[in-house]
Amino acid sequence: KQVVSTQSTGCINKYALPGITFGGTGFVQYAQFGDVFTKQWSMELSIRTNLPAGILAFATHQLGFYSYALSISEGQVFFTLVRMGNADSHSAAVQVDDGVWHFIRISRDDTQLTLVVDGYTSTMTLGRFGDVPTNSGLYLGGVPSSFTLTAPGVTQLLPFRGSMRSIAVNDEAVDLEQYGDVQGTVSLAGVPLRNVKPVYKTIEG
Repeated sequence: KQVVSTQSTGCINKYALPGITFGGTGFVQYAQFGDVFTKQWSMELSIRTNLPAGILAFATHQLGFYSYALSISEGQVFFTLVRMGNADSHSAAVQVDDGVWHFIRISRDDTQLTLVVDGYTSTMTLGRFGDVPTNSGLYLGGVPSSFTLTAPGVTQLLPFRGSMRSIAVNDEAVDLEQYGDVQGTVSLAGVPLRNVKPVYKTIEG
């Protein structure tokens, strides 16, 4: 794999929706997102935290063969992709554990992954592969205790403590009020979210 990094003038997140706050003890799930990591895929969000580790976003296959994770480790942003037990991890050399807002965008264009953090762009070229099936829905801020992932940049799937806003997948804004499962201390615009039953989707083929 090949990694290239550049510094640009910055990015503006266009999905100006209410933010969500995590107390560092749980997660929230959005069943309508995270189905398949396709050849053309993207996710973007803004975060604020003062802790050096935590899971930002996670999706997996119900059997655990495939998964991806956007996380913070040692104060930097990592994106990890697992395919049949093989992990590729990609990071950007920008510290985000300083208590101010940071913009993140991760995108896939066939064999190329691009990670943007506050205008700092880092790309990684992977081998050719197709769509990566996931059916857990998209988890933000953490994952259920039954999930595991051991890879560079993923610190024991630690829950995130801080705030997120302006979240979008494939240029579609995530409606933070349409959540599935939620555990721990999670609030939207200051209002605690209540738990509902999680939903798994069936992947055909």
